[in-house]
Amino acid sequence: MPYGGRIAVVDVETTGLYNVDRVLEVGIVTLDENGRVLDRFETLINPNRDVGPTWLHGINASMIVEAPTFDDVATEIAARLDGAVVCAHNLPFDARMLGNELDRCSINFDWGQGLDTLRVTGCKLAVACDEAGIALEGAHSALADADAVSTLLVRYAQAFHALPIAARVGPCTVRPTRAAIGSAWNAWA
Repeated sequence: MPYGGRIAVVDVETTGLYNVDRVLEVGIVTLDENGRVLDRFETLINPNRDVGPTWLHGINASMIVEAPTFDDVATEIAARLDGAVVCAHNLPFDARMLGNELDRCSINFDWGQGLDTLRVTGCKLAVACDEAGIALEGAHSALADADAVSTLLVRYAQAFHALPIAARVGPCTVRPTRAAIGSAWNAWA
């Protein structure tokens, strides 16, 4: 692929479509400039609220009871995206939902100029995969969708004309937990 550096293909499952909704699951497939998979990451997220349309994403309340909150994994997610060109199928949606969560965690994030396979294919992920002869098993699982988008990206790489710009994490406010403050205080006392 002509982009150079890393590409982080992301997908999220959410409690809904609006800014008040929360992320339930994150999948990230990191590719090198040749389209080879470097890393695959997924996690369920406990949004501390109703999970929303279970019929769509397949995530029910019992699945997220012991899952981390977004706050618990925010720095890990930001680190995976930092310095990578971000790609998604409907990038504005995934970036908005992840951006809202990162903002809640006081992580300043610049999305750069990413790659959107929806703009190239013009259709829903399942249809795009079907038309390209790509198997989409486990649709609406964040990692399965990110894997499919990775394959679409490699297949249609030449269709992207705009020069992508890598995402960057800006200065962030670290909010230590009360337990961490106590531990650090005791270590120095």
